[in-house]
Amino acid sequence: MRRIILLVLLGWVCVGRLNAQAEADPQRADSLRVRIQERFARVVQEQLGLTDDQAAKMRTTALSWFSKRRNLDAEERRLRGALAAQMRPGVSADQDSVATLTDALLTLQITQVQSYRDELKEMSYLTPVQRAQFFILRDRLLKRIEEARDEPRPERGRLRQRR
Repeated sequence: MRRIILLVLLGWVCVGRLNAQAEADPQRADSLRVRIQERFARVVQEQLGLTDDQAAKMRTTALSWFSKRRNLDAEERRLRGALAAQMRPGVSADQDSVATLTDALLTLQITQVQSYRDELKEMSYLTPVQRAQFFILRDRLLKRIEEARDEPRPERGRLRQRR
């Protein structure tokens, strides 16, 4: 079981890195994202002991919320970029802009957490135990993705050296 979870988590790490690749080859990135989502759905069905009907409903729910959260993620990247631009060393930050961006980021984080709560509520076709299991699996996945995003990427280092 642990091996399957690790394989799925590692696969989902790729999803976090697809945004950069999507600009270069959007079709390949979308194809990979779909394959990872399908693999994760199969593992979730197996781990939670879902019926085919529950699995189909879960896929529909998860895909709906995934697309909503993609928009939130894009907004978060935009806000973080704008805040980073304000906070550059040697550049005087606009205090009002920094305050507005910080507040917007915090509000967005609350919205993101609420989206996960709403998604779980929508999964009323699952038992409370299955919802808890799904929550734990997804939480582990999200933490692993976050860790992978924080890891230094060799390709970024090479690009910085060339400039």
